Amino acid sequence: MLKKPVNSKLLFAPMQMLVDAQISTLSPEVIQKRIMKRWWNDKSLIKSLSAKQIDRNWDWNDFAIEWNGIDLESEKVGAITGDGDVQGAMLIQEISYTPMYLSSMAAERLIDAAPVIGESR
Repeated sequence: MLKKPVNSKLLFAPMQMLVDAQISTLSPEVIQKRIMKRWWNDKSLIKSLSAKQIDRNWDWNDFAIEWNGIDLESEKVGAITGDGDVQGAMLIQEISYTPMYLSSMAAERLIDAAPVIGESR
């Protein structure tokens, strides 16, 4: 899906400056080390807010995109800064030519979301 990393910029809010990042495929090892063990253990988090986050205990290695009870082929990607930290992550699924039965409404929603990350076509 994501054939090679995509260069990007992220806003470092405390200093109001842009920093370099790459949108890259996340390996299970990177997910375990840079997401599972770091995101919600960062000392700078406000404990009262972080405790309410719905993704606090998600296992990113077990996630899948599901449609009508079927796990669709997907890829875990993240925005990684120069220090190796994953600043954000998401699952993406590219609509391909494989047979899939989608309602027109569901197809439109998936197509609208598809160009968020990836190479120009």
